[in-house]
Amino acid sequence: MRVALVALVLVLAGTASAANRTTGVAISGDGVKTGDLTAHLRTVLEARDYEFSDEALSKDATNTIANCFVLDDVECAKGVFDARGKTDTLVYARTEQSKGKTGSVIFTLYWFEKGRSPNGERRACENCTPATWHTLVKEMLGRLQGRPAKRRVARRSEEKPSRTLPAILLASGVAAIAAGGVFLYYGSRGGPNDKFIYPDSTPVGIALAAVGGGATIGGTVLLIQAGGDSSDTVASLPGRSFVVSWTGRF
Repeated sequence: MRVALVALVLVLAGTASAANRTTGVAISGDGVKTGDLTAHLRTVLEARDYEFSDEALSKDATNTIANCFVLDDVECAKGVFDARGKTDTLVYARTEQSKGKTGSVIFTLYWFEKGRSPNGERRACENCTPATWHTLVKEMLGRLQGRPAKRRVARRSEEKPSRTLPAILLASGVAAIAAGGVFLYYGSRGGPNDKFIYPDSTPVGIALAAVGGGATIGGTVLLIQAGGDSSDTVASLPGRSFVVSWTGRF
């Protein structure tokens, strides 16, 4: 019976301890409006199951902690919070305009817990807007508490390459092959019954066919990369046929 009673007391004490994790904020500086920063920190802390207090630290105690940090004396700041803090934890935040950089704000955050040395972090917010410093402060606080905030990574949709140039290249290649075929046809005529012969047409036909083949292959590859449907292209000439085929989605 006594063991069960002790266990019950421990469970209730643990529950009360978890439910009474109080916190608050102390803010100095003029980088952003104090009310806006307080409201944002309150939202973040309450989302993490802390009971927020508007009277975590007096104004005089806040100024004393600020002076401690000016002297870079962390133990001084810890002593002030341990002695004069009214909550279990505390966020001390200081904001200041960055010198020589319009729109840039320096954020300094410290996370206090009774009996422990505070953790601190200092970050610059370039081209600072409410949206950017909200995210920055949330992530800073997460790191100081040992629970980094998760970032959402937006994926960029991939744009398909234009099919205009590949189509022009492919059409030009087919036309060049057809023209080359015509020249090859007339260049091959030289029989006794042929009234006219064109022996110089053969080299021209070979060159046109080679250029057309390269353009056709290049256009086909680019069209496949752009995506397309299966299709065949056939160029028929007297006595010869040239077939160019490709597979893809157009």
